[in-house]
Amino acid sequence: MTTIKTTISQPVSGSATVAAAARRVAGAFAAAWTVYRNRRQLRRLAELDDYLLADMGLSRADVEAAAVTPFYTDPTAKLATTSDLARVANPRLGDARRGRLGG
Repeated sequence: MTTIKTTISQPVSGSATVAAAARRVAGAFAAAWTVYRNRRQLRRLAELDDYLLADMGLSRADVEAAAVTPFYTDPTAKLATTSDLARVANPRLGDARRGRLGG
């Protein structure tokens, strides 16, 4: 005798679908808020003097290049990459940030 196992798939309840949609909307809102907040910080960076930007491994051109990225992208990711590359190219930047200047 052969036994056949059958399963009946249960439809996803309406509340689970609503909860999933709410999580997606909340995630999109959180991402948009982060981009908005970081763009405000970019405007504050643009107000700094060039020597302060140089201490962070950035130039005025770097800040301006990040400012022209599309509105829905986070400009600070570009600035972080630029700053990291500057620190690799000039290790003294990292030392100056920690209060030690190389000789």
